Amino acid sequence: MLYDVVSAMADFFKSEHNLKLRGWYIKTPEGVGKKLYPEEVQMDAALLPAPDAPMADAIRAIMSDSRIPGSMKMKYQQAWRASRGGAGAGAPSGAVAAGAPATLKRLIEDKGEHELGSRKRILLEDIDLTTTDGQELVNAAVVLRLPSDSSA
Repeated sequence: MLYDVVSAMADFFKSEHNLKLRGWYIKTPEGVGKKLYPEEVQMDAALLPAPDAPMADAIRAIMSDSRIPGSMKMKYQQAWRASRGGAGAGAPSGAVAAGAPATLKRLIEDKGEHELGSRKRILLEDIDLTTTDGQELVNAAVVLRLPSDSSA
């Protein structure tokens, strides 16, 4: 998972509060929403057919490959077509970036473009939580206690 720390937060909600984390968006200071959870499925460039493969063969290979989720088949076709034209040389867009933030504080600062500085707490908004029987928690207030700067 791109952000293991968010997965750990989802596990915490499940084990400690019997809640399921269905989604989490964070707003930048400009109000732009960015999706943090669930992460989007990443493409594996190794599953793309060779750029010089005939189109019918490449499409057939993508469509019949059980390792490619059905919802991603069109993205793989688009990435393969782009690789034929030299754009991206076969590297799919949305590839996993190295160096993912290691703490929630860094994730909020990096992805949400917030400067938390020495803040001790932050109210997490736009968290979609449900109970195990499927009831939504409306306006769930989640306050995150931030670590000191030395342990961030």
